[in-house]
Amino acid sequence: MQQTLKKLPYYLCYLVAFVLGMKQLREPDIWWQLLTGHWMLENGTITRTDTFSYTMAGAKWVNVKWLYEIVIATLERGLGPEGVMLLQGIVNVAILWALFHTIKQIRKYLGVPVSGIGSIVAALLFLVVAEYRMAGRPEMISHLMCALYIAYLWCYPRLSWKQMIWPVLLQCLWANMHEGYPIGLVIIGTYSVGSV
Repeated sequence: MQQTLKKLPYYLCYLVAFVLGMKQLREPDIWWQLLTGHWMLENGTITRTDTFSYTMAGAKWVNVKWLYEIVIATLERGLGPEGVMLLQGIVNVAILWALFHTIKQIRKYLGVPVSGIGSIVAALLFLVVAEYRMAGRPEMISHLMCALYIAYLWCYPRLSWKQMIWPVLLQCLWANMHEGYPIGLVIIGTYSVGSV
């Protein structure tokens, strides 16, 4: 019972993160991203030309967010537009989990006991600062991947070749979901240079 009470503030933070993800879809680009995702699902191919804009119809288009658009279109088909908000809520919770995990690893490395209050304050500050950008945008994938990379690297400070599989797989996924994927290369590169 005491263990559950200790974790209650963390659970409340997760709940706040989830609820913040369930806000209205105020991102105007979401609708063409959904339309593009539906088009790719219906045609069974990735978009290569702009088929939706009036002034650039038929122009070549390198769609770096194609996988994200397919994911949200699939969610929207099954759950309605609320499916995108559900995804955002889940991503918010996953980011907080990675943040808590990273704080725990840093404190362990420094030999300092984990402060529940400090972790909760850090999580709430993150939510306040990042809330505006967490609106069903594909960049939420970049936020999540950054948090996962940092948590993973703190967890495995001496990466072996086997442990590099996860960052490589995440990088491949990230590169097809948001154009912020070079950040992952910078994180891994910086970590590698620092460890040398």
